[in-house]
Amino acid sequence: RNVKVQEALQQAQKRLGERAQIKVDQVIEEYRRIAFANIGDVLTQNAKEEWVLRPLSEISPETLAGVEKIFFEETTNKRGEVCRTLHVRMGPKLRALAKLGEHLGFYN
Repeated sequence: RNVKVQEALQQAQKRLGERAQIKVDQVIEEYRRIAFANIGDVLTQNAKEEWVLRPLSEISPETLAGVEKIFFEETTNKRGEVCRTLHVRMGPKLRALAKLGEHLGFYN
């Protein structure tokens, strides 16, 4: 009986994926992009040795897929100077690696 339930669930998941036109390979590819994204491909140092965002034309779509969030924050320091801070949050690398490992059977 459990086997029939499992089979029904698998069939339902397959139909859902087909309707959404999502393939297992696409999901695995997205996990791969997140898992192996390198922040050094997103940032570079300027002449003052400050970390700055590379021009978007220099960042590959594959690398951008591994970026979760990019934003600037402006604050005022004690001297009244406006400071602009770049924040780059990469995707959850460890979770993506774990999911890849599961899909590829590394933990069996």
